[in-house]
Amino acid sequence: MKNSSLLAVLLLLVNCAGLQEAKSPEDAEAKRFSVIAHKAVIYVFREPGQVSLRKTVTINGHFMGKTGPNTFIREEVEPGQCRIYSEGDSELELDAKPSHLYYIRQEIKPGFPAVRTVLSLADEHQARAMILKGHLIDSSNP
Repeated sequence: MKNSSLLAVLLLLVNCAGLQEAKSPEDAEAKRFSVIAHKAVIYVFREPGQVSLRKTVTINGHFMGKTGPNTFIREEVEPGQCRIYSEGDSELELDAKPSHLYYIRQEIKPGFPAVRTVLSLADEHQARAMILKGHLIDSSNP
């Protein structure tokens, strides 16, 4: 029993230690929710209290970052079809429009033999509230 508890704590620390949170100017800028002419902006966020495993997110095959609980990723994309993929075999496709913001919730679901993820479009007001409490992940650090 003691060994399994110790192992669980170590796994939690290892997963959390790898998250690269962005510097506060970038975090503050992302939380302004600015619209960009000729581009779409996609936010992928995770709520606090979820499993601490980090999960990779890509857009159209390009690495965006690894999320953890209470974190988010912000990415500017060209308008058109976008395929957002989350490690754990979840994907979501959307037709990104210029000057639009999209909010995607990434949920971690326990499963056997492994956890899985679920991506879904989120309500703007709920998403902004979660993002304002969260931390921007540095997408330049795979």
